[in-house]
Amino acid sequence: MRRRYSIALLFFSLVLLALPRICLAQYQPQYQYYNEGEIIPEKAYEDGNEYRWGKHIWIWQYDQIGEAVEDGRIIFTFRIISGRADSYSTREGDFRINEKDIQHWAIVNGERVAMPYSMFFDGRRALHGWSWEEPFPSDDERPRVASHGCVSVDKIVQLYNWAPKGTPVHIRSKRIGHS
Repeated sequence: MRRRYSIALLFFSLVLLALPRICLAQYQPQYQYYNEGEIIPEKAYEDGNEYRWGKHIWIWQYDQIGEAVEDGRIIFTFRIISGRADSYSTREGDFRINEKDIQHWAIVNGERVAMPYSMFFDGRRALHGWSWEEPFPSDDERPRVASHGCVSVDKIVQLYNWAPKGTPVHIRSKRIGHS
């Protein structure tokens, strides 16, 4: 009896260890992405020229990546962490950067949290740098980390310097994998 119990426990432990890797291996990107420096075909834009010309920031929550696009060309891409899939979700839509603050602080659950290089686009939601002492989470860790509605960016200094106030921010898709 004890041997059967041990074998069953071992089997279920292996399944639980392998399950996240199996799910991530079956992951398929939801959108067509292009390489840095590549010109995005005009047919890829939802609304033609309105989204093609000038500087735009595109946030793809499903894939947890962002793109800095200027005149239809991807200038650089960056990794992101968006809000949880609940009342702290990052809203989909089209916004503009309306305020920038290099050293912003917020109160979250009674604690003072740094939001370096904040670029506010939706009320008090912002694109900002990683708030914690640890380095930005790896691709394996990011599905288990979420914000309170803001978008944490790994290349925030580059994005902050590239995007002036008024730059459009397009947030698309919904986040999966974290609730």
